[in-house]
Amino acid sequence: MSDVKRMFVAVNLPAEIKKGIHEKLVQAIPAGKARPVETENLHVTLKFLGYLHPEKLAEVREKLQALAAVKKFEVGLAGIGEFGGRVVWLGVSKGGEEMKALSDKLDELLQVKDDRFHAHVTLARNKELKAPEVRELLAALEKEGCSWSFKAESVDVMESVLSAKGPKYALQFRQPLE
Repeated sequence: MSDVKRMFVAVNLPAEIKKGIHEKLVQAIPAGKARPVETENLHVTLKFLGYLHPEKLAEVREKLQALAAVKKFEVGLAGIGEFGGRVVWLGVSKGGEEMKALSDKLDELLQVKDDRFHAHVTLARNKELKAPEVRELLAALEKEGCSWSFKAESVDVMESVLSAKGPKYALQFRQPLE
């Protein structure tokens, strides 16, 4: 059982953008009432794969080689939102259609189906903020008026190791785009 890994597919952000998001937005989230995402964990999830055995992970790696034909694309990050008051996120303002197409392609390649895809970067998970406090937080973050852009050059398969201190992500393999 210990060889089973919790995996997801993502577009990782460049280090300088992760740093900027952390400095401008994540640090503004009240500690204790919400769990901010660690700087190194900021990314856009394309597909959660669940718990995989090594042989299944090798199969995923082989199937993702088909993404080598997908062209690199520009990504813009801007706008703040939330999912049910539980997750505070930074939106994908450019490149969302390309990410949706990648998510759909992953459904096809890996024979999974999940129509809930919404391109975003999770900033924090709410622990104790009430609805009015969430609205205030969103307004404060939106007022920062932050935006970033970068070129998505790869799709990464990541391992997520859960702990009481929060998840730690480790790159398992990277599939470059054309």
